[in-house]
Amino acid sequence: MKGFEAVVYEQALLKAENAALRAENQQQKQKRARYKGFIQQGGSLTIQQGQEAVQKRVVKEQFSKNIENIDPTILGEQPNGPQKKALSRCSKCGSFVHNARTCNL
Repeated sequence: MKGFEAVVYEQALLKAENAALRAENQQQKQKRARYKGFIQQGGSLTIQQGQEAVQKRVVKEQFSKNIENIDPTILGEQPNGPQKKALSRCSKCGSFVHNARTCNL
């Protein structure tokens, strides 16, 4: 019975340690996700300069979102998804209605 109790106790300790590590990991993820940008390195900043910096950042974010929505074939790139299969046609007459097995020629 002692071996079983030791295993259960060890498992409980491991669960508690795992929960603590998961909580710490979540806090670290949130900390890394926070925006840490600086508007200016030194000196004072006027209201107009601050507004311009914020506006530039907003425009940059919008541009990066819009560039993802552009069709890659327009830019000369290959699309990421699977390509569409071409329509099958008859090799004898070139018709899209039937294939060579059912051709009447």
